[in-house]
Amino acid sequence: MGNLRNGGKKVKPIHSERSEQTPSASRVRSRAILIAALTIVSGAALAQTGAYYVTQSTGGPGSTYVMQGGALQFSYNWAADGQMPIVIGNFGSGMRVRQAAGLPQGGPPEQGDEYELDGTPTGFTNFWDNPAGSAAYDAAFNGQNIFMVHYEGATRGQVFMYDNNYGNGLFMFNAQPGDLGITYDSSTGTIWTSNFDSGLVTQY
Repeated sequence: MGNLRNGGKKVKPIHSERSEQTPSASRVRSRAILIAALTIVSGAALAQTGAYYVTQSTGGPGSTYVMQGGALQFSYNWAADGQMPIVIGNFGSGMRVRQAAGLPQGGPPEQGDEYELDGTPTGFTNFWDNPAGSAAYDAAFNGQNIFMVHYEGATRGQVFMYDNNYGNGLFMFNAQPGDLGITYDSSTGTIWTSNFDSGLVTQY
């Protein structure tokens, strides 16, 4: 939650990037980047019972940080560059973390990876089916499909649905240019996005 962007781009205060909640909480729910979210919930940090997986915002080598009770528990390095979008779920082999290369450096799609909850790569990979020139910093999961809001390129501000391994993308609807964070609310079956520029959070 929150966002730090490097590489000569905009920089926001570090609240860490985006997060996914482990099954130790009441339910596994995608959490958006939601730029102001950590500030909003910081007073409730001590009430957090589940672990949250937050990713560093970078197109290069990076790490995922696991937070619980308002404190860092551990971190792990990515198996490949740019793995900012992250979801947690049971994809058929128990609870796993799946991260995609959300900021491709051009050319063919780049490698994303699946991890155990402790950050150990499983060896199962993905190659995000992204339109040319697009980028994404976040992802959400509803137990069957992954959702992403594209931040750059011709599909900027558009929400796409993918299979459970970032493949077979399908356009869903237009959100807002500048939307960066996305989450799926299983209690209402709705998608929420957050905007990097305005901080606006919108429900669809």
